[in-house]
Amino acid sequence: MKNKFDALIVGAGQIGGALANLLLKLNWKVGAIDTQTTVGPGKHDSPIVCAINLQSKDLLNTIGIWNQIPKEFIGEFKNMAVKDATGGGKIEFNGDSLGYPSLGNIVSNRAITHLLRQKFTQNGGKLISPAKIKTVKKLAHDWQITLEDDTILTTKLLIAADGANSFIRSQLKIDLWENSYDQIAFVTTLKTEKPHQNTCRQWFHPHSILAFLPMNDPNYVSIVWSVDKNEAQQQKKLTHEEIAKQLSVLSAFELGKVEVASQIYSRPLKMRHVKSYIDEGFALVGDAAHTIHPLAGQGVNLGFRDVTNLFEILKEAKDKGRDAAAIDTLRKYERSRKGDTWTLIATMEAFKQGFVNNNEWLATIRSLGLDITDKLDLLKKFFTYQACKRF
Repeated sequence: MKNKFDALIVGAGQIGGALANLLLKLNWKVGAIDTQTTVGPGKHDSPIVCAINLQSKDLLNTIGIWNQIPKEFIGEFKNMAVKDATGGGKIEFNGDSLGYPSLGNIVSNRAITHLLRQKFTQNGGKLISPAKIKTVKKLAHDWQITLEDDTILTTKLLIAADGANSFIRSQLKIDLWENSYDQIAFVTTLKTEKPHQNTCRQWFHPHSILAFLPMNDPNYVSIVWSVDKNEAQQQKKLTHEEIAKQLSVLSAFELGKVEVASQIYSRPLKMRHVKSYIDEGFALVGDAAHTIHPLAGQGVNLGFRDVTNLFEILKEAKDKGRDAAAIDTLRKYERSRKGDTWTLIATMEAFKQGFVNNNEWLATIRSLGLDITDKLDLLKKFFTYQACKRF
């Protein structure tokens, strides 16, 4: 069997699914391949969530799925609080006072992916899943994908959206900058004694960063706990009850005592950034192109920025009668995204190095900086705009 596409996306998660839906607007024949079969929205208390900023919400609205996400899968945050546990400094963002009634949402990854796939197939896209790729080959004018069942697919434009451990990136031997953050991220759902009040909370400790992300239920939060590797090995040996006690202390009992309410997942944290986003008829998007520290919750928003930018460039080329898959067209995408991504990578690294450090003088300076910034509404409005809109 042979199938020919205008665009073929490898990876039908949030990033690949969003791009696949947008490309259908160009009246192209679009296919999406994924190793995992189509799934339902999952459990509402799943800890695998993402922070969606206002710009990403606009994108999901454009695609037409935002209002279809069941309410139980969406948490909203109207406030943010960041605290330096060592120096005592803090900064708080109140959305209403800064002109943003909502700062963003915490949404189930699986719920978004489910709806994106559903919308894609309803609008005429071809979802090929579950499917594994055997070979990737560049032809004279197209790309050829051979699946493990020997199905052959050809496409004018191939897009890799298959995540941090991208198979396509590996097969094409695309070089990347890679650096370990020397931390392990633990992700789970907690039941809290006190309501979260629609507030994202973050505590910086000498050897870890703890974030509480408000879910739809006022007494449930999803957490990301980034722990130095040496410390993390000890945490893995603890029971759920022991971890809950530790998290209650690390969060200064702000939400009272907490209980672990789901499975605990863990993964090593690495910075990755490809040296080239493109080739003739080829582009990488999302985690296949870059991964960053989760401390600011901007990973998926960065990927959605890739999607929006690439779609706009491809649409412009098509509207002007140019070859959308040409290297000159795709180079515009690479130029646009590389600088933006490096800026965010550098910002996250500076935050991590500046806060996960128990140097007494540094702790005093950073806490003073937080306290001063907390009193300057104009500066806080600027930071809020960056978090909500830019990435």
